Amino acid sequence: MMQRSVIPVFYNIDASVVRHQTENYEQAFEKHQIDFVGEMEKVNKWRLALTEVAHIWGKHISGKRSEADIINEIVDRIVHELNPKTLDVAKYLVGLDSRVKELTTLLRSGTEGVTRIGIYGMGGVGKTTLAKAVYNQNYCNFDGSCC
Repeated sequence: MMQRSVIPVFYNIDASVVRHQTENYEQAFEKHQIDFVGEMEKVNKWRLALTEVAHIWGKHISGKRSEADIINEIVDRIVHELNPKTLDVAKYLVGLDSRVKELTTLLRSGTEGVTRIGIYGMGGVGKTTLAKAVYNQNYCNFDGSCC
């Protein structure tokens, strides 16, 4: 069976309405029961699917932000989950976490514009590995990135 990611979006509606098929959902299912008289199994599968998806953590959206901002946020999340741009870094490196944390703090210092950080030292001490680890942890916080 193929694995699929599901990110439910509840736009100006409470998930409990979807979960319990009340309000407009109740009316729609009453119509489906008429339209699909001989296919109640299909209608029941739809009901079950909506119940299940309403239990998944989703995005609850009220009308306070523009639809464009909401769509951009959802697309960014999907792209991040489906197409991570991470670089290959060895799994068990000693002392890397504290250095990554320091550089991450510098990157999140609130400065605007282009951020550049120089890493220098003699060959073989892990400059490239550090740069890759910092990139992996922070690339999604920026509009654009490359390494």
